[in-house]
Amino acid sequence: VDGYGAVKLALSLGVTELDSVDGVGQVDRITAALWSSIRKARKIEGHAVIAFDEALREESMRLLRVEGEVRQALDEHRVIAFLQPIVRGDTAVTAGFEALVRIRLSDGRMLSPGEFIPVVETSELIAPLTATVMQQGLALLSRAIDQGLLAEAAFVAVNIAPQHLLSGTVPGLIE
Repeated sequence: VDGYGAVKLALSLGVTELDSVDGVGQVDRITAALWSSIRKARKIEGHAVIAFDEALREESMRLLRVEGEVRQALDEHRVIAFLQPIVRGDTAVTAGFEALVRIRLSDGRMLSPGEFIPVVETSELIAPLTATVMQQGLALLSRAIDQGLLAEAAFVAVNIAPQHLLSGTVPGLIE
């Protein structure tokens, strides 16, 4: 392409089996199946054709379940920030903390970050989750400083997903 150099094209195709369409509900299910296939195909470099099968259906259902659990945990204030100390190697003094997020399920179990972080990073839930972690982390830090447990120079580091940074909403969280 003029002025842009070489352009690499790739084909991602999702495929699902169709016997007949018996109404809007089935059309919605077929559309969801096709999008699941396409999302998986896009993750493969180059050309890919992915057929929607039982394994992909189960994975899609798992992702929807996890997203629903995170959404419910946000609504019910079951998202918990923990502070992990960052210790200076030369003085062994705690310089600050990294905020780590955990989600308590309605049955009391904890949802592993390895399960929910990849799901949240590809959904609209990344912004409210990040905001919650920042608010809780800063509140914990502020209480520790107020109680004289930490120096006022202490800090909290919060991981922010690239797509959240690009959204332009992060500065509003910091104010």
